[in-house]
Amino acid sequence: MSSKDPQADYDQALALKDAGNAAFKSGDFKGALKNYSRIFMHIGMNPCMNMSQMMGGGGGGAPPQPQQSKDPLQQKTDGLRLTAFNNMAAVYAKMGKWDDCKDKCTRVLKHDDKNTKALFRRGMAQRKLNLYELARADLEKAKEIKGTKDPAIERELKLLSKDEKNADKEFYAKMKKQMQRAKKKKAKKKAEKKEAKKKAKEEEAKKDDNPNLKANVKDDNDDAFMWDVPATNDNDNKPKDDKNKEASTTSKDNKGGDKDKDKGNDDSKKDTKDQVTTEPKKDEASTTTEDKPKDNKDKTSSDKTSPEQPSEF
Repeated sequence: MSSKDPQADYDQALALKDAGNAAFKSGDFKGALKNYSRIFMHIGMNPCMNMSQMMGGGGGGAPPQPQQSKDPLQQKTDGLRLTAFNNMAAVYAKMGKWDDCKDKCTRVLKHDDKNTKALFRRGMAQRKLNLYELARADLEKAKEIKGTKDPAIERELKLLSKDEKNADKEFYAKMKKQMQRAKKKKAKKKAEKKEAKKKAKEEEAKKDDNPNLKANVKDDNDDAFMWDVPATNDNDNKPKDDKNKEASTTSKDNKGGDKDKDKGNDDSKKDTKDQVTTEPKKDEASTTTEDKPKDNKDKTSSDKTSPEQPSEF
């Protein structure tokens, strides 16, 4: 209680509840919510005992006889507090604020777990929030507590079954759509890969394999296609000493040939000189014989017996 007069606080809280009910019926949900919220300014938000004992286990059941140790005014105040929470949950349900509606109902059920109004409204809020299993649990519990068929609870259970079927259809449709999207994506990727491979083949076919082109020169400095470099011969791998040895042998052979050639030239020159020295003697002899008048016979005999005439020409 907020003052020393509990009765006055209760009366003011009760008046706010009536004003909230009037606003709710007229469709003024904000005004109704405002009046219900002000109730807690007079009686507080926390009860002093278990509400199940005070309310008789539910909104539809008869309240139990008040205990001798419990103040009747306190019992009415605690009941009014739970009513304010339930009414606020009803306002949030009308406004479509299902999370707030669920929270207010949970607060009531914390102190009175058999409150059918709180179970019904929380079940409806959880259905709207797609919490189908929790919604069915609350509604089935409210139906069991009521004992008789309640039209509102039965209607809510039918709506719950319908929503569950629709949710299953949406789930399977979504899965099917995702599978189709994945299949299309895979096919598209495959087609792109095939197209890229085709383009690569076309480029390869158009490519000029001329080794003198700069584009065809390898990055590893491979000179296999450089035509200006002579091919490597196996003889180049021989040691330099062998090459030098061969060169020296060749030079010696050439020198020997040159010596023989010079010797032959010297012999020919000597023969020519001998011929030159003998020829003037022949001329002198012929001149002497011509000056002396002799007969042909004498001339012939003298020519045959001349010792200065060479035997061979």
